[in-house]
Amino acid sequence: MKRIVIALLALFASCMAFGQTELAQTLLGKLNTHKVSFSYSCTVNLDVPMKSSGTITAQQNSYRLTTAGMDIYCDGTTRWTVDTATKEVYIENATGLREYLADTQRYLDNLSDIELSDVKVEPVDTREGIFRFDEKSLDSSWVVTDLR
Repeated sequence: MKRIVIALLALFASCMAFGQTELAQTLLGKLNTHKVSFSYSCTVNLDVPMKSSGTITAQQNSYRLTTAGMDIYCDGTTRWTVDTATKEVYIENATGLREYLADTQRYLDNLSDIELSDVKVEPVDTREGIFRFDEKSLDSSWVVTDLR
């Protein structure tokens, strides 16, 4: 699961880091001063190719990725991977988008058929917790693994 998550976040990082298109350059330029979001679809080429789609929202060094059955929140220092199907949450230390922007080519080799849509650039969202997950609000049927 972690390799899939990394590949999906690399999708976002590739759009931000490479700046090969005018859209990607615009998004990269706005990331520090705006909230950027888009829907995506792609194929993750691991041992068995897998189609994936979802949404990614980011601002500054924080992000949220939502895909079928899984949400990933990162506030720039902590990452919460939430699997709603299995009722599991993994909490890890993180460095936010920087960890994916540093070496995107390593992850891009696993992606193909990339399509972006519904691209939005909005003012920074100052609501508390938009990129955080409150694991304390879960009932006892959830398994929370804190790896920090």
